[in-house]
Amino acid sequence: MIIWRGWGILAVGFFLAAGILGVAIPFGIWGEAAKWAMIPAALAAGAGCWFTGVHLNQTKPRRYLEEQLPLFQQQVAASVAAGTFRLPNQPPPTSMEEARGQAAGYLTFLSQGGTAQTNRHTLFFVPLQYWGIVIAIWGIAMPFLLK
Repeated sequence: MIIWRGWGILAVGFFLAAGILGVAIPFGIWGEAAKWAMIPAALAAGAGCWFTGVHLNQTKPRRYLEEQLPLFQQQVAASVAAGTFRLPNQPPPTSMEEARGQAAGYLTFLSQGGTAQTNRHTLFFVPLQYWGIVIAIWGIAMPFLLK
């Protein structure tokens, strides 16, 4: 059973690409002499997996948060002014000053990336970018394991 979340299944595709481009095709053409073709193929696939994972798990969530933060600040300010502001799992503020203080703390937390949904793309609970390292190590070890 394969367990993945989001685009984490892409790690399998990078593994397959490294295997096909580094083992299957070269072995089919040149035979045993092509076992060293695995190293550049796996390094390229590992780098692709790393950069894809960093983009999906870190860059994209932070960029989305930066884009949405001004709109959210307006919504929070409106709810404080209307007297309806309340943090989740917290008692409601007892005064307008307390509501402003809670809202300011919450917005500071958000602006520092406090809830950016990072590392949401995983395979077997390992973030996608770290599979790039596994693929590269696998590709370097494979020529030594093939006899």
